[in-house]
Amino acid sequence: MSKVLLFGGTTEGRIIAEILSDNKIECDVCVATEYGEMVMEEMPFVRVMTGRLSYAEMAALVQNGGYDAVIDATHPFAVEVSANIRKSVASAVFCGASDGCDGEPVEKVAAVAEKSGVLSLPLIRYERNMDVSENYDSCEFFDDVPSCILALARTEGKILLTTGSKELGDFCECESIKSRLVARVLPGMESLRLCYDAGLTGKQIIAMQGPFSEQMNRTIIEEYGISVLVMKESGKTGGADEKIRAAKAAGIGCYVIRRPRILDDADVSTVGQDSSELSGVALDSSKESAFAFVEADNSSASHESAFQNYCVVSSIGELCRTLEKCLSGSVTWRISLHVSLAGIGPGGTDFMTAAVRTRLAEADCVFGAPRMLSSVHVKGFEADGTKTRSDNANCASEKYIGEKCATYPYYLASDILPVLEDLRQKAAETSESANYARVLRAVVLFSGDPGFFSGAEKLKEALSALPDATVEILPGISSIQYLASKLGRNWQNADIISMHGVPEEKWLPAVDSAVSAGREVFFLTSGAADIRRLGSFLVSLRRSGGVSEYTVHVGFQLSYPDEVVKTLTPEECMEIDGQGLWCGMLIPKKGN
Repeated sequence: MSKVLLFGGTTEGRIIAEILSDNKIECDVCVATEYGEMVMEEMPFVRVMTGRLSYAEMAALVQNGGYDAVIDATHPFAVEVSANIRKSVASAVFCGASDGCDGEPVEKVAAVAEKSGVLSLPLIRYERNMDVSENYDSCEFFDDVPSCILALARTEGKILLTTGSKELGDFCECESIKSRLVARVLPGMESLRLCYDAGLTGKQIIAMQGPFSEQMNRTIIEEYGISVLVMKESGKTGGADEKIRAAKAAGIGCYVIRRPRILDDADVSTVGQDSSELSGVALDSSKESAFAFVEADNSSASHESAFQNYCVVSSIGELCRTLEKCLSGSVTWRISLHVSLAGIGPGGTDFMTAAVRTRLAEADCVFGAPRMLSSVHVKGFEADGTKTRSDNANCASEKYIGEKCATYPYYLASDILPVLEDLRQKAAETSESANYARVLRAVVLFSGDPGFFSGAEKLKEALSALPDATVEILPGISSIQYLASKLGRNWQNADIISMHGVPEEKWLPAVDSAVSAGREVFFLTSGAADIRRLGSFLVSLRRSGGVSEYTVHVGFQLSYPDEVVKTLTPEECMEIDGQGLWCGMLIPKKGN
């Protein structure tokens, strides 16, 4: 069985551990804090080791662990830790588990080992993509913490510090800044201890686990009266987009500390290039050659060129393909699918439920008839449902749809299922950790309520047959509910008849049976032609005698700006015209 050593403590680390567990690959995960261990769920084949490791401890772990590969998934700002991992892996492989490097400082051995280029154990660095969707134009950038502190000293008002607890002490050294700080940190004992050690009081500490939505950030900004938000340039996974949007919406300053550059050999080495510094160390012939290589080359080569088996990946798909090569075996992964069949109500956005709005905000893709896509304000669709752009990507709505959303004007299972499978495969191949929650979230829109004369039942059956797929149905306000409320009537005793897409020879007998018995009827139509035919039928029934007189209430484009609710006689129904959505109620006149 293959075995991997993973340095984690980040979202990426947790996801990678899940993939290794799913593939039955033994994995030791190193996390620095107890909180890092707490958020790492218990998984088969995964062992979590807690505590910060020195160079020597890392090297010993690699030497004695029997690993087939090492993965560095530490935080993008933890450049020194990444450098230590490189050095420790290099020195461990260079010296071996039991040969003559014993007794020499591991830093010295690591420096020579890095320059030697003899690394044979694969070392994979998962490099978080730092791109964001939001525009940084409203932000002020700083190369390091000290320069940000100088700028903060010139500001007024409270400061929301979202950079974590590591540099908290630096910010608190300036009394004028410390008194104005509100620090948001992880809810771990180490983070809280650092807050108190820095001199912060309880009311200045927000200990919460992210990710944080834009609304949560805005709520904190408003509740604490924040004037400046300070963040690290940590990409989507670090919640950069949500912080920038919240700061923009609140009209406050947004200070961004740039990501530090990756340390090269000149930064991390503490020895010269002379092999005599390791005098007395017994080396085999390959290592003697390595020292000669270092002696001849005094340049500061970057770590990318120094290691034979070192590579950087920036997506989950790329990581898995790299692991397949390192481990000489298949590393499979599948993104699961969650589909919400969502009733959007009669059409107006005011009548969508909060649950539907939430699913739309979380969606990776949304399906529906063009009119419905336009109803929920999907970009690229005009009010009449006309698609105005040729691409499906990045057509998110500023108000309702999530930023990752792609929209498709489909509502049939035969069209939707192939798209979902294609999207799922592409997501697995290219996903970064920022949007790799291992779930592709889709929403299919239905007018009214999915359980009221819709295609939701058949679509649910087809979707449920897909592997790793779950389906939920979100109710909406149906047209019968809406129209009855506009008329001030209850509807629990009404017969419900659908004319929509139904041949006349099927719905007419149902209407005949209901009105002949004097019952109330709610009806759905395919358009104005059905209203005219119903009026004609009621007139003919009345002429034949023995049938109650009926009042006809009709609703057109319910909940839309051009909504019309009319009360008609059967004769007036025969004159109805207009393209759009019609429904109605037949109410027997009192005294009949």
